[in-house]
Amino acid sequence: MTKTLFTVFLWALAGYALGSWFGPHIGWGTLVFGLLLMVLVSGRQVSQITRWAQDIERAPPASVGPWDDILSLIYRKLRNDRRVIESQENDMKRMLEAAEALPDGAVTLDGDMNLTWCNRSARQHLGLRSKTDIGHSIFNILRAPEFAAYARQGRWNEALQLHTQSSDGQPKTLLLQLVDYGRDRFLMVTRDITQIERLETTRKDFVANVSHELRTPLTVLTGFLETLQDMPPDSLSSEQRLRYVGLMQEQAARMEAIVSDLLTLTTLESSPLADAEPVDISALVQKALQQGRVLSRGQHVFVEHCDETLQIEGVDTELASAISNLITNAVRYTPKDGTIT
Repeated sequence: MTKTLFTVFLWALAGYALGSWFGPHIGWGTLVFGLLLMVLVSGRQVSQITRWAQDIERAPPASVGPWDDILSLIYRKLRNDRRVIESQENDMKRMLEAAEALPDGAVTLDGDMNLTWCNRSARQHLGLRSKTDIGHSIFNILRAPEFAAYARQGRWNEALQLHTQSSDGQPKTLLLQLVDYGRDRFLMVTRDITQIERLETTRKDFVANVSHELRTPLTVLTGFLETLQDMPPDSLSSEQRLRYVGLMQEQAARMEAIVSDLLTLTTLESSPLADAEPVDISALVQKALQQGRVLSRGQHVFVEHCDETLQIEGVDTELASAISNLITNAVRYTPKDGTIT
């Protein structure tokens, strides 16, 4: 602006000087010519600035008179803002990538419970489709009365356990929890606990079966002990005493086998799984059958059906222990002259 005023002053001074020498018409003509020239130059500069404003990614034009300093300041500010925006976009991209990789599902909802975003796990858990379900009510997507009642209660201190079905019709159990994370914004976290629920059911069944298996030998031992307690010391013959002791030893061995199986199971569950490798199952079965025949002492009939080419990815020692336990238990609990297949 200072330069412009100075230029106008120079043209006015030149017009005044020429007017003094050659008359007022020449002076006014000089002044008007200078002003017209300044208007033309300013129009060209404005045109350059207008073209730059349409594509501000490039550097501003040079030699635009009094606008040089202003455009330089604007361009530096734009570059700084662009770097900040790019940094924020990269941070947001990394956050979205991390959210996509979460093993738990994440769904964002607006104040009307309409779907605004979901990650990969949530799409798998709930069968969501990002392209078609975004913007639709979660109640129209997840049609479960218990979820609708849970969502509308407005208090979500505890998660909802929802029994549903997978895309292939298999039963599935999900754990859902809503979180209010902002004004009219909600986050729903999902977790597939189907396998955990199955393991818990298996554990309960296993404990019940073990309790039943232990109760039988304990009952027998208790009966023998009560009988011996009530009988006079010399009322049993040596043969009867040996028979009772043998029966109690059998029951004690049975309980010992059950406890041993429990300890083996605990070891397998708590120990880290070794690297799996191809294992020749036929060789393991043959070795376990030899041990079973020795333990059987010819009291059982063994029928073998095993593909000699069968191999399984696993840990050799653990598979051998499992097969040996199966055959040992079969020998112990199969009646005499029974068939073990």
